[in-house]
Amino acid sequence: MIWYKIINTPLGNVVLGGRGGRICFCHFALPSLEAVLQRVEEDYPGEAIGQETADKEYSLQGLLCGRGSIFRWEDFLLNGTPLQVAVWREIYNLQPGEVISYSSLASRCGYPKAVRAVATAVGKNPISLIIPCHRVLRQEAFHKDGGINVDMLGNYGWGRELKRKILEWEGII
Repeated sequence: MIWYKIINTPLGNVVLGGRGGRICFCHFALPSLEAVLQRVEEDYPGEAIGQETADKEYSLQGLLCGRGSIFRWEDFLLNGTPLQVAVWREIYNLQPGEVISYSSLASRCGYPKAVRAVATAVGKNPISLIIPCHRVLRQEAFHKDGGINVDMLGNYGWGRELKRKILEWEGII
């Protein structure tokens, strides 16, 4: 059975879900909770889906801490290719507040010539926020003086405006 829990955050509702005691997705409830649950049904055909009733509380700060969060890498149930899992693990290992370009991420993962494939893997991250894919930015977003051009952040599954708001909330921009 796939369980899910709705977490109210300052940036909108987040749906956290898992199976067998491990986290398998974390999505913003956009465009709706129904759309998220439909996506889960497509990702896990034939699985029953039910709302978690335990009183465990999660905060946006707790979700955004990446490897410093309440979750360990072993807590995730990830289905992906070796490249995808390598990308997701490298993103998870970013220091709190650290941002990275797609090309630097590709190099760190051992796929320096596969920037497009790495970018696609970033977009398929099933556990966003906890695996902070919003911190992967286009190279053009990085100013030489160390600043960030907010007009060049790059795409995000729930829209560029939400990516900007998350980065602002973290104090990155």
